[in-house]
Amino acid sequence: KDFEVNWKIGGIYYYYPGVINDSNNNHQHQDYAELAVALSHDFGPAAMTLMYNYSPDFFASTGTAHYIAARLDIPVWKLTFSPIVGRQWIGENANFGAPDYWHYGASVSASIVGFATTLAVSDTNIGKGSCAPIATSDDVCGPQVTITVSRSF
Repeated sequence: KDFEVNWKIGGIYYYYPGVINDSNNNHQHQDYAELAVALSHDFGPAAMTLMYNYSPDFFASTGTAHYIAARLDIPVWKLTFSPIVGRQWIGENANFGAPDYWHYGASVSASIVGFATTLAVSDTNIGKGSCAPIATSDDVCGPQVTITVSRSF
């Protein structure tokens, strides 16, 4: 049997409307773009995806950034269980406010009455003392839970 590898290439733009420059007016910006590349293969009982994202000018004027990750998609009954592990490298960590880090987590996905739903849990290896504070959270580097519901028309 042929060893089939699927690939994707695309771009992502993160836009933060209403965000103003910092208090020193040094034109630090939050908006940024990424190039995203992914390779995947279905092994039968599970599929594996390898991902790489690159930004030439990452969040908050932090220079170049690289993110590489591996994810498994394991179908179980009507659900898909997907563990993931990844590594983020940031050019100017002092501007970012945190060191390079590992990201890991898992999600469970299912189709419910035509809606794609996902429950995900993720974390990093950054300790609370090394995490840059953001107005919306005291520890954005700690465990996070995300629920996604979507539908295509």
